[in-house]
Parts: sequence; structure tokens; C-alpha cells
Amino acid sequence: MSCNILLVEDDPVARRNITLFLQIFNHSVYQAETGEAALDLISRIRFDSVISDFRLSGKVNGIDVLKHQQQTSTGRLLILITAFGSNHTQSEAQAMGA
Repeated sequence: MSCNILLVEDDPVARRNITLFLQIFNHSVYQAETGEAALDLISRIRFDSVISDFRLSGKVNGIDVLKHQQQTSTGRLLILITAFGSNHTQSEAQAMGA
């Protein structure tokens, strides 16, 4: 089953590698480099899943992106990735269903 996936990652190498991996399974992957770009895409496209880095350049972080997706379209798979995790970040993401 092919899914529309939004990948929000500011590191170009990580973004490319994750995209290539997901495309192996025939998923349509939309990419956003910033949280602001992700919010724009979410307002225009229905995604089955959102994968977002926590720390993003700009004022919108990964938690903000996932909250916006959750408010826009409930019941979707939300995944938060980070190299800078903390118990607070984990708790906040899990409370949202990520």
C-alpha cells in the first residue's frame, strides 16, 4: 500500500536517505526543510503519515508540525525523530500520540 508521507528534516543528507528508503516501498514522499514549509504543505495536501525532526531551523519545531497535522487530520501516523532527545520531548510527543 502506497502512502503520502511528509518528511520534515533540515539536514539534506538525512532527508535524502530517508526519502530514498521510503521510496523503495513505493511511498510518495514530500519533503520540507523547515517547519514553516511543512505547515504550508499540510494545509494543501492530505498526508497519511508525518515524520519530523524535532529541531528545525526557523521558529516552528517538530512538535509544532505534528500538533498541526494532528489538528488538521486525526488518526494519522506521527513520528518524531531527533538526535537531541530528552524525557520532556519524549513525553510531549507521546502525549500527542507520536
